[in-house]
Parts: sequence; C-alpha cells; structure tokens
Amino acid sequence: MRKLDLGDAVLAFLGDKITFIPKGSHNHYTFHFGPVTKVMDVHRTRRVKGEPEVHEPLLKIPYECLPAFFEGMGQEILDACWSSLRPLRIGWMARQQIGAEPAFFPSESGLPEVTTVRSGRLHFDKEKVVARMGKLEFLEDLYDLPMGQCFSLISCKNPYRWKIFGFGIRLVGRHGQPKLFWCSYREMSRRFDQLSSKMEAFVLALQKSGSADNDPPIPVTV
Repeated sequence: MRKLDLGDAVLAFLGDKITFIPKGSHNHYTFHFGPVTKVMDVHRTRRVKGEPEVHEPLLKIPYECLPAFFEGMGQEILDACWSSLRPLRIGWMARQQIGAEPAFFPSESGLPEVTTVRSGRLHFDKEKVVARMGKLEFLEDLYDLPMGQCFSLISCKNPYRWKIFGFGIRLVGRHGQPKLFWCSYREMSRRFDQLSSKMEAFVLALQKSGSADNDPPIPVTV
C-alpha cells in the first residue's frame, strides 16, 4: 500500500517523499526528506493543462539546521499543542446540546475495521464507519474510552443540520483519574497560523546566520 485515499485527497508515499494531492485541484504538496541533498523541503507543484509544471518552494531546512530547529522550536510547538486544549465537562456538553462521536477516530488496531484496500490504496469505508457510529450511549461513556482516544464534537442545536466543530481527547491525570479535553478547529487553525509565522522567522534566521548552506534564504510561506 503506497497510497492512502482520504476521500477529498490522496496521500502518496514515494520512497524519499510524501505527496498530498487534493482531488480536483491543479496543485499538490510534497514533503521531501532529501537523503541526497541533505536538505528537507516542502514545495507546492502547480499543474495547468498545456503548461509546464511550476515548483514553488515553501520551506527548506538543511540537515545541519534540524537540531537547532527542534531545540529552538520543539518546546514551543509542544506548548502550542497543549495550550490549545481546554477541559471538557459533561454538564457543559449537555447544556449546549453537544454530542460526541469516536467512530471518526479509529485506533491503530481498529483501522482495518473501517478501511478497505482497492487498487493499492487504503480507503476509508463509509459503510463501516457508519456502522461504528452511535455506539456511545451516554456522554459519561467518554471516560471509558482508551487513553489518548479522540472523538468528534458535534453541535446538535439544529436537529436538521448537525455541525462538527472540534475534537476531544481522553487522557489520564497525574493521579490516574481520566480527564477529557477539547479543542475547536477554529482555535487549531489560529494556533497554527501563529506558530507557522514563528517557524518561518526561525528558519530564515538560521539560514542567514550561516547555520544553513550558503544559498540565499528561501522565502517561506504557509
């Protein structure tokens, strides 16, 4: 299996690179590990019928910069992930008419139960996913989910138009008691925007300082 079909896009695993290909788009994105050049890079490829491909560099990190990058940004990336999570309370969910659905986040062991392989691609089987939905009888059952299990949060205020607006996760507290946390997709997007600008500035600073190769800094966009 070298391709994973995500419905609206395909992930292709091609040796030394991973390509994200949105369906119906002229663009695709490639993360290249750079085993020969010793430079990890992300670039966008634009394809227009009748015209040559255009490769647009988005991010370039030489191998020698990776330790400095992770040392300088690793903790901030981790802090951004943790700080985006907020405590999730069952009473608040009930008052706000918010439901939860773990079926959209199968565990690694449960992945074969909701996928099929066709033409060398791993597809999420909609019928299998739907068959797993609705198994959560009470909101309190979220505390019985496996450690690290994620679940979708669904606003049910409009009975004719449900809306998935975020995700939750079941973790274990310091004293072994289960705890629930959540994050909205809007907050996740905002955190990523803030973090990406800092990553851009950090990589450019590394390149200018001479930690990278002698090429001029490559503009970084996200």
